[in-house]
Amino acid sequence: MKKITLLLLLLSVNQLYGQSRTFFSLSGGILYYNGDLNDKSPVPSTKIFRNYGNAAIGIHLTRHVNLQLNYYHGSIEGADSLTKERDNKQRNLSFETRIDEISFQLSASLFSNRTKKLAIPYVFAGGGLFFFNPRARYYGSNPDYYGKLVSLQPLGTEGQYITEGDYPKPYKLYQAVFPIGIGTYIRINPKWRLKVEFSEHFTLTDYLDDASGKYPNMEALSLTPKGELASYFADRRLNRSQDPSGRNRSNATKNDNYIHFGIGLVYNPQAQHPTRYRGPGFWKKLFSGRKGWWGNAGNGL
Repeated sequence: MKKITLLLLLLSVNQLYGQSRTFFSLSGGILYYNGDLNDKSPVPSTKIFRNYGNAAIGIHLTRHVNLQLNYYHGSIEGADSLTKERDNKQRNLSFETRIDEISFQLSASLFSNRTKKLAIPYVFAGGGLFFFNPRARYYGSNPDYYGKLVSLQPLGTEGQYITEGDYPKPYKLYQAVFPIGIGTYIRINPKWRLKVEFSEHFTLTDYLDDASGKYPNMEALSLTPKGELASYFADRRLNRSQDPSGRNRSNATKNDNYIHFGIGLVYNPQAQHPTRYRGPGFWKKLFSGRKGWWGNAGNGL
């Protein structure tokens, strides 16, 4: 359903604006997670670097401003075993999840998209939705699950399915996301550009890693519908001599996010020659008589 929705949006945008201002992009690179399972690490371990792919369609609103519809697909992971903080190592949590993001982004470049310069730096920001499902591998005593990836959200590892007490509700597996980043276009010819970019995707959830808040009452947790698995994934300390109930399990004041660094190709069906570039009447009227970094519509965008 998500892929069909994305395809319909791409087709509608292309039909509305035509190919004169439309461009397409494909890119890929590194995606990694920033959250509670590596918050004690000043530099993320390369062991949590995963791949992503990105497809986008955009329109040149002016020579300096672009609007894009993006689809990102990749995965992220994190593990306490990779940190240097002793208590986190003992906590021994881990997770992995697929990331599917659909977002609109507005970008502004330092130079015109029709410049003769080789490099065109730009900044961008936007918003959208992403879908995730944190999972972890089970190595407990139950042979039915041993070595398998188990979805963590249905377990309620922080007491979401305990009927009594002040516990959080189950979190949703889709949330808002706000990508903000920088990049550089490198001209290959009037139709093709190379792009290199870095972006942090800020989310409105602290549950990318299924960890936020405090340990629940462990005895009550064991009595929930999936209590055996919930208890195992809530606290994976090898030494369980002390009951962690009520202690902080993670930092609930900071949301999780993910970061990408990638490289890609941009294709403009209409060659972007450094010549006059008159846009549709709407844009000429909008910018008529206004001079600035976006250009003068009276002389072409």
